Amino acid sequence: MKLKLIQAGGFAGLKKTAEEDLSDYPDEVKDAVKKVFEEPAKTSSPSAARDQEQHFLELDGKVVPVDADKQPKALQNLLAKMKTNLTLQSR
Repeated sequence: MKLKLIQAGGFAGLKKTAEEDLSDYPDEVKDAVKKVFEEPAKTSSPSAARDQEQHFLELDGKVVPVDADKQPKALQNLLAKMKTNLTLQSR
């Protein structure tokens, strides 16, 4: 189970991504990730909003917006780790 974090927007409008294999993570983290994808999506895809960073999660081809501060602590920790691994997406 590979999870992708997408960061879009910001001052330069750049898109960055990070991936994490959740195979060795505890069920608590996997369940929190699944719950994010069960909730109705507010937007369908990442867009480079000017001057505002937006974060999205992608799992099995489905992309949903995510607000890290509103997630369970286990998922907040995973997202914080993934944010440190963000790399610029080639165009």
